[in-house]
Amino acid sequence: MDYQAVHNYSHLHHPYAAVAGAGAGVSIDSGGGDRLPQWSIQETQDFLIIRAELDPTFMETKRNKLLWELVSTRMKEKGYNRNPGQCKCKWKNLVSRYKV
Repeated sequence: MDYQAVHNYSHLHHPYAAVAGAGAGVSIDSGGGDRLPQWSIQETQDFLIIRAELDPTFMETKRNKLLWELVSTRMKEKGYNRNPGQCKCKWKNLVSRYKV
């Protein structure tokens, strides 16, 4: 399944998809107040490229805190503001959602 198909599938099956419709200009207030901005398609693609480049290193080590810091730094170099915890969480979510 290619990235665009995965992205389209995730939007169709997102719990807020029925509420937000096409999502153009629609924001959903969950009441949390400190919810982070959603990852854009381009941001997710750049994240996956960065993560893929580091995959051999991730496979070699169990303790990967420094690697997530490196992913975060590389995301910042591309203009995104994601901390290591957000990057790790995004990865875990993608793996669990699209695991075959």
